[in-house]
Amino acid sequence: LFNSYIGATCSYFLRKNTAEILNSINMCGNLSSGILMPVMMLFAESILIFAIFVMLLVLTPYLTMILLLMGFILILLFHYPFKRFNYRLGEACNRRYGYVFRDIVQTFEGIKEPQLRNCEDGFSESHARDQFALRNQQMYQYIMGQIPRFSIEALVVIGGMLILIIFLLSGLAKGSMILKISIIALSMVRLMPSFSRIQYYLATVRQNMHMLDVVSEGLRTKRSSKEIPKNAEILEFKKVISIESVSFAYGEGPLLFSDLNLEIPRFASLALIGTTGCGKTTLLDIILGLLTPSSGRIMVDGHDIHDNLRAWQMKIGYVPQVIFLM
Repeated sequence: LFNSYIGATCSYFLRKNTAEILNSINMCGNLSSGILMPVMMLFAESILIFAIFVMLLVLTPYLTMILLLMGFILILLFHYPFKRFNYRLGEACNRRYGYVFRDIVQTFEGIKEPQLRNCEDGFSESHARDQFALRNQQMYQYIMGQIPRFSIEALVVIGGMLILIIFLLSGLAKGSMILKISIIALSMVRLMPSFSRIQYYLATVRQNMHMLDVVSEGLRTKRSSKEIPKNAEILEFKKVISIESVSFAYGEGPLLFSDLNLEIPRFASLALIGTTGCGKTTLLDIILGLLTPSSGRIMVDGHDIHDNLRAWQMKIGYVPQVIFLM
């Protein structure tokens, strides 16, 4: 996922908050505990339940089929009605995680501004609200995982007692039948936790499916082409950089500049001056090849830089506006 993000086009990051990317990468570590482990435990519990029911089928087929049907009905009864709700819970929890990451990243990347303006309390209150909302979502997730467990155990105990009462009142509980009922009762003591855990694991997987969707979307991120095309002409810069009829707009927004023409001779020094938001950095990004113009092209000695972008970028020395110590 990290490789997908670092190889994405520059325009992708104009639509993505850094905190969202951090949160998505952090989700990868939670996939094992949130999806892989529950799925593995589901298989383990299913094998155990299958083995016990095979034994019971040999002993008393009819009662076993009834119990098996009741078990599946209970699982479906508690899983499917809450399936969409559990997914939304997971989605809301991940969104709250993103807000918490956003608070941390934005606060400490620009820590000077809150301190200079004496507004640290406002940032703290905002972070506290997001943390409180996150813990609430986690609480709801836990409750939705536990309620079916206790409900299934209670219903199985009640069902078992009703079956025993029916046999006693009808006079069928004699001899070998008592032995069969005892074996079934012992089996149910072991099956009860398994049915409860299956329901819990199903709810856990459903609550974490949104994480899987987010990570999958990140892995499908369109990567920028960094390979030098075969048979591409060697890109030399000996004369001039030509900006020819370049127009640019972010997404569906208005044009930032239109039909811009400019020539920058080799060895020249050029300063771009203008008000904030007029497109100075955007134009530089277009010259660097990080952004693609809506129309027009950037030519170097008569060659379009996008015909051999990697070769062009390897010739560039760049000092960014915001620096990081590596």
